[in-house]
Amino acid sequence: MTRLIKINENGIYMVFALIDDEKIRLIHLGTAPFNEKAMPENAWENGYLVQYQETGYGSADHRGRKHTGSVPGCWAVYREMRDYKNEKGRKLEIVQEYQGLQLISHYQFYDNVQTIRSWTEVTNQSEETREIEYVSSFAYQYASVGGNKPWNRKMRLHTAHNSWYDECRWESRTLPEMGLNPINLAQSTKRIYEQNLGSWSTQEFLPMGCLENEETGATFLWQIENNGSWYWEVAESSELMFPTVKDHNLMITNDGNEISGEIYFVLSGPTEWESQWHKSLKPGKSFITVPTAVSVVNGGFEKAVVEMTKYRRKIRRPNKDNEKLAVIFNDYMNCLFGDSTTEKLLPLIDAAADAEVRRRRRRNRLALAGKQQRGILQREGLDVDLVAPPLERAGHDLHDRGQPPAVGMGRS
Repeated sequence: MTRLIKINENGIYMVFALIDDEKIRLIHLGTAPFNEKAMPENAWENGYLVQYQETGYGSADHRGRKHTGSVPGCWAVYREMRDYKNEKGRKLEIVQEYQGLQLISHYQFYDNVQTIRSWTEVTNQSEETREIEYVSSFAYQYASVGGNKPWNRKMRLHTAHNSWYDECRWESRTLPEMGLNPINLAQSTKRIYEQNLGSWSTQEFLPMGCLENEETGATFLWQIENNGSWYWEVAESSELMFPTVKDHNLMITNDGNEISGEIYFVLSGPTEWESQWHKSLKPGKSFITVPTAVSVVNGGFEKAVVEMTKYRRKIRRPNKDNEKLAVIFNDYMNCLFGDSTTEKLLPLIDAAADAEVRRRRRRNRLALAGKQQRGILQREGLDVDLVAPPLERAGHDLHDRGQPPAVGMGRS
């Protein structure tokens, strides 16, 4: 017997399948309600919430080095779901266990934002040390479900290359353009992945990525929130049994079903294979993975970036710098270039402080001039809301360029 647990929060639809009260799977994530016809029940088995790998175990459902079908993570048994509200928004905590190992998947929603923050908490309740090689912070197996085209004709991946003097180079390619192609029986060993090794988390790539279904508009933009090693992976999952769909054109079985994999993505911190990371979890101890965030939208990459930006503003900790930015003086670029001493720095610090004082005085004068101009416009019977903003914007632009504005062009 299978029971569906349907979550609808901030425009995000999230559906879990509880199979025989033992196995729980994430089978739908998107901005539209779940359509069972698009993914029938016999395809739900692979929707693992967590990819958890221990030393000495193999993999349950793939060939190669993909982080899917990990063992004993895929053998974990469902225990409970906690669903409550906190100061941020709705919070889900899904508890699974296997032979003294407890896995808790945390999903934090934020009010009025189409983004989920996710991480995994691992607790060793057994009497033996658990040797951990990999734990995902977020995993979703069905990112390409939706529409009539096969995934190789509709899925696009956006990646952010990074380098010294060449930061934030977003590129966009189809999955076949990146070397990932559909294989009969969905037994491909190919994966698309990016990773970082060490404490410079953006040395080659931003810890981000975006999968877009160009046919339906469904888009997933993610970030991994760690200033150390991280890893994400996009690949084709093991074979899933789907009813025959026109244009899929993969292998059709004798009973009329089509054997087809779907595209998944999995996000994590460091791994043993890629980062030489390993965790020996002693009895009674816990381990929490790095947090990740996934924006879920319909409308493509740009719209997903908007939601991720909203989320980033939500999680920024309150402090005085948010309200009143301090002067930040870079004594390296175009200045001392690393040859700094107290004697050299003190006069530069004084000069920077004087510049900030002058800037604040100029901005105050602009604000006063703007108020005076509004008063003049009102006395002349003009529409203040229509006329004043362009004048104030022009004054602000002049201020940013260090030029004296005309009276009435300040910001109120």
